[in-house]
Amino acid sequence: KDFPDAELWELVQAGDWLVIAPEGVIVNDGEIDAACHVVVEGIARVESSGRPLLSLSAGECFGIMGMPGGRQRSVDIRVDAPATVFRIGNAVIARLSVNAQLRFQRTFLHALIERLDRANEGAAGVESGLNGD
Repeated sequence: KDFPDAELWELVQAGDWLVIAPEGVIVNDGEIDAACHVVVEGIARVESSGRPLLSLSAGECFGIMGMPGGRQRSVDIRVDAPATVFRIGNAVIARLSVNAQLRFQRTFLHALIERLDRANEGAAGVESGLNGD
């Protein structure tokens, strides 16, 4: 939503559009990947050892931490119903215009910070519950 039309169009053309069938897997635990994904349509389910952790809906992203150099994935990401996911790899981003790269990096840095804030809030809630607060 924060991208000017020209930069948005550049991203849309550079990435891959994945249509995931029902019961499909987007990412497998253990894969090494240097790409970021954005759920465009549908809902993606994040699982660890078959246990659901959270759901991601349209507009939410995953894979941010693997962007810089590729990291081994520690979760499975699946869908129950058809979904559309936009995937863009680190190597592709490096070929975008400087303005598009900067806006992309800024946007996903904000998403990462928000996710870390939510994790910290959750950890603080658990800690407070353990102390009887």
